[in-house]
Amino acid sequence: PTAAEGRLRAAIDEHAPAELHEQLVELLRVPGREADLVVGLRAWAHAESETHLKKDRLREAARLAEGALGDAETAASSHEAILDIDPSDAEALVELSRLRFEAQRYEDTVELLERRIDLGMDPGARLGLRRQQADLYVGPVEDPAQAMRAFEGILEESPEDHEAIDALQSLYENAERWEDLRSLLDRRLDLATDDQGRIAARVGLARLAEKAFGRRDDALDQLQGVLEIDPNNP
Repeated sequence: PTAAEGRLRAAIDEHAPAELHEQLVELLRVPGREADLVVGLRAWAHAESETHLKKDRLREAARLAEGALGDAETAASSHEAILDIDPSDAEALVELSRLRFEAQRYEDTVELLERRIDLGMDPGARLGLRRQQADLYVGPVEDPAQAMRAFEGILEESPEDHEAIDALQSLYENAERWEDLRSLLDRRLDLATDDQGRIAARVGLARLAEKAFGRRDDALDQLQGVLEIDPNNP
């Protein structure tokens, strides 16, 4: 095997056919040669002419790199190579976004989540991806503008999502986006299913009318609406 490996390595150059790479990879499938095997699989992928075969070799290299070698970066690089071949490869997108998140590369993660959202056909799956994206923008990425966009995307998918409405209300207030906040509070009022929810929405609208727009009459109307629901509301 050692002599065979030496002859194959001597014969392989950038124009070598895939068959030579395959033979070399089979010789490297022995314990302790995992690092060489990963390199061999990636070279084999480069030599393959069929797209699905290229992706198969790179996927195996990624699994070996992460599992046997604990080399998450080489695994990620292999998935990136798959996406260079096929930007819509769902499995590579999932695995790469996971690896980037685990490496705390959060800006890369949200970009990958955006690509997955664009490709997603299932509304439930898209909604989950948007939630992940919004949480990252609010948290480690600290990008309020993108966080607002992400939560607005959640409401496009699920107009009655109260968690997204709560988050957007806080973000709009901090950004002083008063018209957007008023529309959001109107939505909250329309969606309210109990007196407590209706009161909270009307109080919010009253405060907004007075403090942001200087419309005391509108504020009084909203507060009068509260007293119609609960005459003893303090």
